[in-house]
Amino acid sequence: MSLHEKSVLIDLTLTSITTSRIDQSVTADVLHRNAAGKDAGRWVSKLWPKEAIDPIQKHDAKTGTLHREMTLPWLDNSKRILPTARFDEYMRIMRDRRPEREDLVKSHFIDRYAHWLHEAATMRQGLFRPSEYPSAAAAAQRFSFRVEAEPVPHGNDFRVKLSQSDIADMQATLESRLSEAARIARNELVYRLQEPLLRVVERLTDPDAKFQDSLIHNLRSIVDALPSMNITEDATIEDARLRILHGLAKLDPDSLRESRSDRSRAAAEANQILASLAPWMNPIADAA
Repeated sequence: MSLHEKSVLIDLTLTSITTSRIDQSVTADVLHRNAAGKDAGRWVSKLWPKEAIDPIQKHDAKTGTLHREMTLPWLDNSKRILPTARFDEYMRIMRDRRPEREDLVKSHFIDRYAHWLHEAATMRQGLFRPSEYPSAAAAAQRFSFRVEAEPVPHGNDFRVKLSQSDIADMQATLESRLSEAARIARNELVYRLQEPLLRVVERLTDPDAKFQDSLIHNLRSIVDALPSMNITEDATIEDARLRILHGLAKLDPDSLRESRSDRSRAAAEANQILASLAPWMNPIADAA
C-alpha cells in the first residue's frame, strides 16, 4: 500500500506576536565597553513580560504535541504525514483548539493590551521603545491558526509538457523521495515503540525499582494508536504491536510490583520485542 493511498500531508501553522528582538544599540554599547569584536555576541531584548504570552505559548505547545503525536515525519519541511484513518479525529481536535486559542488571545492579551504595554515598559525601563510595539489591532493580526491538508504526491501526477525522458526522471526522483518518506515514517513508529519498551526493561530488571502505572499504560496507548499509524503496513511493527497487545499491555502494574518473577518475565519479553526491532532502532541516550 503506497503512502498516497493511506495518508495526506498536513501542515499546522501557529503564528504569534514577536516576543523578542535584537537590540542593536545595546549590543553596540556592550561590545564597545568590553572592547569586544562585532561577532562576540548580541543583546536580545524581551519585549513582553512572561505572564503576557505564557498562557498562549502553553496552549500552542499542547497543540503542537497533539499534532506530532497524530502524525509522522515527512522528509525535510513543516508538512507531516497524517493517516487518513485519523483525519476526522485530527480535524475535530484542531477545530476545537482553534476557537480556544482565539478566545485566549483576545481575552488574555488583546483586551488587556494597554495593561501589558504598561507592564512591558515597567520591565524594560530605559530599554522600552514604543516604536517597537504595534497597535492592538495590528497585534491581533499577528496571531493565526492554520491547518492545511494536501494529497501525498503520486508518481503519475505529472501533467506537464516535457519529454518522456524528463518526466521519467522526475517520477524516479519523486518515487525515491516517497520511499525515503516511508522509511522515516516507519522509523518514527519504531522509536515510539522503542522508548516505552526500554523503560519497561530499565524498571523491571531492577527488582527494587519503583514505577508508576503509566509504565504499562503507555504501552497500551501506543498499541491502540498503531493500527491507524502504520501506513506502510510494516509487518515487523505489526508483529511487535500484537506481541505487546497480547502480552505486556495486559499486565497488571500491581502484580508486577508484588512478583519478582513476573517482573523478570515481562522484562525478558520487552527485550525480545526490542530485539525484533533492532535493525531500525535509534539509541536513546537517557534510557540506560
